[in-house]
Amino acid sequence: MSNDGAQTQGGLDAYLAQIEGGVDRSDVAARPQRAKTAPGIEPAPASAPAAGAPTEGSYGWWSNVRPESADANGFVRFFETEPVSLSLDHLNDLLCWASENAVSDVFLLAGFQLFMQRHGRLMRLTRRPLEVPEVNELICSIKPGAEATLNAIDEVNSTYVINATRDTRYTFRVNAARCNERNGGDRGLEAVLRPIPKEVPDLAYLNPEPLLLEYGFPSDGVVYMCGTTGSGKSTTLAAMVQHDVRNTERRWLTFEAPVEFPLMAITGMRGMVNQCEVHGKHLKTFAAGIRRALRAKPDVMLIGEARDQETIEAVILAAESGHGCYTTTHSHSVLNVLPRLAAAFSIDVYWSMMVKLIDTSRLLVAQKLVKNPKGGRTALRELLPMPEAFRQQLIDGGPANFARLMKAALEERGISMAKAAAREFAAGNMFESDYKKIVVEIAA
Repeated sequence: MSNDGAQTQGGLDAYLAQIEGGVDRSDVAARPQRAKTAPGIEPAPASAPAAGAPTEGSYGWWSNVRPESADANGFVRFFETEPVSLSLDHLNDLLCWASENAVSDVFLLAGFQLFMQRHGRLMRLTRRPLEVPEVNELICSIKPGAEATLNAIDEVNSTYVINATRDTRYTFRVNAARCNERNGGDRGLEAVLRPIPKEVPDLAYLNPEPLLLEYGFPSDGVVYMCGTTGSGKSTTLAAMVQHDVRNTERRWLTFEAPVEFPLMAITGMRGMVNQCEVHGKHLKTFAAGIRRALRAKPDVMLIGEARDQETIEAVILAAESGHGCYTTTHSHSVLNVLPRLAAAFSIDVYWSMMVKLIDTSRLLVAQKLVKNPKGGRTALRELLPMPEAFRQQLIDGGPANFARLMKAALEERGISMAKAAAREFAAGNMFESDYKKIVVEIAA
């Protein structure tokens, strides 16, 4: 994303000021000189930095950590001296480093070591397991009031912001919940922290398929972005929003749980974006957001996830009302997206809901990430456009012919996961083992 100097930073500051759960460390000019360090690590004197000391922007002693040095058990020495108890300061160090080093997730699971995942590989960062009180204290430091939520048998979904310096901020998506303990108890805890890129990636950087560009920006109807957790759905959608508001004058409303990318800080906008957080901060439910949106005159809505009856019905209503809608669901193939959504309803209304889902669909996308031999990840996208003639064919064919017609259309007019994988494997963008695994999964 381009930088327009003070104006851009001001917009980003205003946006981030709305996000809860942040920690302000802007009083620290550069991480090497910060007041607190990990045990056994002395900060470099301001007047005489150590040889090879990192400059501002790499933020500290841990810039020398090399994840590629992981041993056979996946252990990476992050801490020079492993802390007896993991403090928030230790965790913040790790999270800042993770944001700069392509780490997809950091895992705090009581009873297990501190873990991170990078390019699909799990890596241990401590040799001792974390304790329940230790994880609980970290979660409550990240999200004040979390203990009451967890004790009420509910999950914590939030955004966490670290102001590393006056000019550098890192944002993380946080999910925490109770779970079993490793010793058999039921008061365990897990938190997953996912770094959110500081900037929305350009859509061109994600190598969008021509079908995505042609059918991915409808004036009405629904684009379904599907995939498992961590498959890059949010990143692709954020890039699509940015592309649209930079090239059209459409007004977007997003309903997310939690807000991730700073879409309101996108530069060069011709359109508008308004972001709202669901589950307590701005709105109670996705469906409530959609109902509110119908009175707020947006052109397009982004709904974080459609998985319950109320939200699915609200998405359909918004699409039937002439709005463009984007939402996500957990499905591994475009062939079962609509049946999976309809299955949220009773059997006696199943097909009537299928008809509504078919009629309002415009593009089905299923995405997964695989390791790239050149570094990083490669996105594989399965796409099926839903033009009007095909939608009518599906409705007329009835439930007995739905699966057959969808499969034929995917092979004839769409891009199947098999085709996507074959293309990326031929280009050297995925490992042969991953390619063969996908072929076997599709054949099963």
